[in-house]
Amino acid sequence: RKKAIQPSVWAERHRHLPKDAAVPGRWKNSTVPYAAGILDASFLPFVQEIVVCAAPQTAKSEINYTCLGYAVDRKPGNVLVVFPDENTAKENSADRIQPMFEDSPRLRSYLTGYVDDLSSNKIKLQNSIIYMAWANSASRLANKPLPYVVLDEEDKYPETATKKEASPTDLAKKRTRTFAHMRKIWRTSSPSIETGPIWRALTPGVPACVRLLGAMPEMRRLSENGLRPNQMAGRPARPAPHEIRAVGLVCVCPLFGAVG
Repeated sequence: RKKAIQPSVWAERHRHLPKDAAVPGRWKNSTVPYAAGILDASFLPFVQEIVVCAAPQTAKSEINYTCLGYAVDRKPGNVLVVFPDENTAKENSADRIQPMFEDSPRLRSYLTGYVDDLSSNKIKLQNSIIYMAWANSASRLANKPLPYVVLDEEDKYPETATKKEASPTDLAKKRTRTFAHMRKIWRTSSPSIETGPIWRALTPGVPACVRLLGAMPEMRRLSENGLRPNQMAGRPARPAPHEIRAVGLVCVCPLFGAVG
């Protein structure tokens, strides 16, 4: 059994950025300091949905792909990656996701070696399959049950996949129902308008799991000891603003409120 390792530590050991990246080569947390907090929060056992609203060109997609790589290596399961349109899906599959596996010795070991297993619509690995989907195709979104869903640039999705279907986000999230015990849903986008899906996901009352820059020691202690919130005897007090340190992301828990 593989020794436990934090996603941010794993990234520096095994994640390689493509040649056309701003800083190509081995992933360095120091290059994008806020990425480490997102990576580590994503795989806390009590976190299921991760929402990241950020400006364009701030490594949102690369963080998603790094989480994808970590999942393949440490917690394998099939993945659905949703893009705004078909061309974007196929381009990202060929230009970003496939090279991520080819450039990393650790991730390369999961490739099957068969050319047919690497396509623009699907990447078949030794332990899992990565499916590409686009927001205006209900058939691609409602394909198979799986534990991992990545929603890339969600604000660019149409309101509904087709006239008779629900929103692309809702259709994709339904794929994870069978895996309620381990599912992870990454929702990332640059904001467009205040009523857009990514901004609404961050408003009070919506079960977003990652919300504000900062971290609270109590939740960090829970994570380090492998405890879930309902295993706590008491409820920690909500921290004052000056007590929140800008070192990561706050997880929104229905029991605790905004904690990190």
